[in-house]
Amino acid sequence: MRKTISLNVALVLGGLTLFIMFIFAQATDAPPIRPPDGPGAPVFTVAGAKPGDTALRAASGANAPVDVEGDFLIGPDYVPAPELQVVAGVPQGTVRQFTMDSVDSRFTPASAAPHSARWILPTPGP
Repeated sequence: MRKTISLNVALVLGGLTLFIMFIFAQATDAPPIRPPDGPGAPVFTVAGAKPGDTALRAASGANAPVDVEGDFLIGPDYVPAPELQVVAGVPQGTVRQFTMDSVDSRFTPASAAPHSARWILPTPGP
């Protein structure tokens, strides 16, 4: 009798697990992609297009104007941001990660170690 109950519980849990996995697999599918001229799509202004162009592809490196409101079609050829370019004469650095206990610090007194490396300020005098 006990083995039957254990088997039933295992089957129910296994089925529940498969159901939950199925639900999450459905939720993580890629979102649908609508073409820019598909039904229900707004009328796009193609960024960087010359007057009379009918192609729904933005000019290479064109961005939407910042002083005009509307639905703009940009990309797929983007210009890298100028602030990300390497500049000659600017020092380059590296990022290093490390872990240190506050007890090993020269700057935090040992009495502050149990308090998560907070500074303990002296009490004001009379």
